[in-house]
Amino acid sequence: MTGAAKRQKPTIQSYIEDGVYVQIIQAMLEAGADPYRLSSWKMDSFHIALSCGRREVLSLLRQYASAHPNPSHWLCALGESLGNKADLLDDKTFYQEAMLHAHPVDPQNTDGEPLLFVAASSGNSEVAGKLLACGVDVQVVDLAGRTALHAAVYKNQADVVALLLDAGANPNQAASSWVRYELRLRHATPLQMCVVACHTGAASESTKVIVRSLLDFGADPNDRSISVTGELSPPPLKQLFDMLACHWMTSAYQRIIVNIIELFIDGGATVSGTVDDICLGEVPYFEGRESLWEIIRAELVRTQDNEVKNQGST
Repeated sequence: MTGAAKRQKPTIQSYIEDGVYVQIIQAMLEAGADPYRLSSWKMDSFHIALSCGRREVLSLLRQYASAHPNPSHWLCALGESLGNKADLLDDKTFYQEAMLHAHPVDPQNTDGEPLLFVAASSGNSEVAGKLLACGVDVQVVDLAGRTALHAAVYKNQADVVALLLDAGANPNQAASSWVRYELRLRHATPLQMCVVACHTGAASESTKVIVRSLLDFGADPNDRSISVTGELSPPPLKQLFDMLACHWMTSAYQRIIVNIIELFIDGGATVSGTVDDICLGEVPYFEGRESLWEIIRAELVRTQDNEVKNQGST
């Protein structure tokens, strides 16, 4: 987010998002800061504290709301439904119930990212789950056509990815324009973003879990994104195999890539045309994975046979 966008935020909201001590937030409230105030991107202090998972701030804001209620605020829907019983709820249940009783709410921040998108990006599965229970569309998109699933995948939030997929998120949803996170892609699907994570050194054990989840829910392992030149990128499996030649990778990282390659193949990725550039030095990466290596070896033999046939016909 740009510095200009930060300066446009109401101060208390900016401080909550930036993780400023709760004592400072309390001092601002006592000095007259309005937590109910909606910013230009329609998020109040309660929304920001929820999406950031700041429980101590949520407790403070609840105390403020009790002392200074705002009849038009979404929290009041709970009071209208439960009356004085709402005061007996612990903070976690209070906000969860308030969201369930409020009208569906999905404000956006300055980047056009809906609250569900923000919660998914920060790994806040509780808030994401309650937003979905409130009726927020799991396929709601930001200005670039990215869904909350894109955000969760990019931030390596495996638990949120599973939650969104269970709620009906489309694993093959492509962004409608450039993927801001990764300049090399546009119209990228969540699975393609996993491949980019491998390219940038950001893949981890969580990435393996996410790839498996996406494939289990029907993600297309052969779908190709569009590169910055406007051309189709190489097949994802081809990109993964090519990565094995990168000299910067540690042996542990190479094992992660091989694991992801195996997941793609098990998930139905087309092997033909993807292993042609494997060199002898990369063979040890597949040690202990006889079934995977047999698939690769068979494709290499098939390619060599075709080359011999082509040479014989010329």
